Amino acid sequence: MVELIQTIFTQFSDNTRPLVFIRPKPISEPEIYQGDFDLLLHPNDVEYFFTIVHQACADTRHSFAIKRHRLDKLELTLFSHSGEQSVLMDIWTELDIKASNIKKGSAISVDSLLEKGLITFDEQGQASFTADFAATFYLSHLKSKKKSLDAEEVKQRLAYYQQLNGLETQTLEWINNPSPEVMEQANQKLQAMGLINYSLAHRLKKSHFRFKQDIRKQRKFIAIVGPDGVGKTTVIDNIATSVQGKYYRFKKLFRKSITYSILRTLNKKSLNKAIGFKLAKNQYDDLQSSKLFNIALVNGYLRGLTLGLGKLKLIDRYYPDLLVTGTRFLDKEVVQHPDAKNRIRWCPTPRAYIQLDAPASVILARKQELSEHAVDHLRHDYFELGYKLDAPLFVYINNSHSLHETETLLKNMRF
Repeated sequence: MVELIQTIFTQFSDNTRPLVFIRPKPISEPEIYQGDFDLLLHPNDVEYFFTIVHQACADTRHSFAIKRHRLDKLELTLFSHSGEQSVLMDIWTELDIKASNIKKGSAISVDSLLEKGLITFDEQGQASFTADFAATFYLSHLKSKKKSLDAEEVKQRLAYYQQLNGLETQTLEWINNPSPEVMEQANQKLQAMGLINYSLAHRLKKSHFRFKQDIRKQRKFIAIVGPDGVGKTTVIDNIATSVQGKYYRFKKLFRKSITYSILRTLNKKSLNKAIGFKLAKNQYDDLQSSKLFNIALVNGYLRGLTLGLGKLKLIDRYYPDLLVTGTRFLDKEVVQHPDAKNRIRWCPTPRAYIQLDAPASVILARKQELSEHAVDHLRHDYFELGYKLDAPLFVYINNSHSLHETETLLKNMRF
């Protein structure tokens, strides 16, 4: 796990994007399993960060989960191969500030910190706060969280800041003699520096996002995606009882429609002639995926996926399957629909989105109809499009391990 975390941080830092440890934490065992990492990223870099996490976990056969209930904070959990140990990371896109004399919803943005030179980069590209800002913000944070100065964790953090070089005389005095009055003075210092931002529009945006996520958490369906042969049906069958859910086939949203029957009747022969052989049903769907996406989209809403009614549905496949073409032909290039990233935003967001994955060699041993290129392409597409759904819970499971380990991981999730 240490190597995985180091790989993620190093690859991200290689692109000179700020990834700042809000509080110090060693990347070593057993410390990585104790408490969580608090990281600050620019909002524009969050998706890229998780793309790196996804690729690193795919390469090392680890699993992870992303909880997204707030606009300014995401919770990442990295799982060991056995699923028995996990590393927690809180990913912040701004620094929360709370005080009686500061408007609710105020925060310090990454742009403000960069503009004032309070985030610096070392020769390896690692980003960090300047010592004085880090200490001042921590004192402000103590007031925001109403933490006791007698807590052992607080004493350790204050001792850490006492050893730093670069503290202003006043800040060092505050750290050596902390008190509620000192915390208030730290807040005033941050205000005087012009760091604390307040925007009613941004506050409303955050409230609206949280409201949407609360609604989505009540929805009665979970999307489970992955290439043929990865074990979707097996996993669904094995967790259905524990989550009190039932199997639901995504293809029903378009194959059971009258529109699909008419469309297939009208153009099946012409497509067979153009291709030069009789198309299997899955191959026909592949060629007509853009039209079928529209049919499934309409039927998804008509059948009440977003209403939160009935028994929990465990949906085998989801809309990303109709936004990628060429997967059903060994001689065709696999491509994502050019407008896929926009179209996916119109789809019903599930309570949870689960991507099952395994190395191409494992999948091809079970399903020879796919190509290695298709498996690798789908791995990326399922993540990229699934992430844009903004599901309250995104789970990536490398299913190359035992079924028991996969079941254990899923059963421990709070769906």
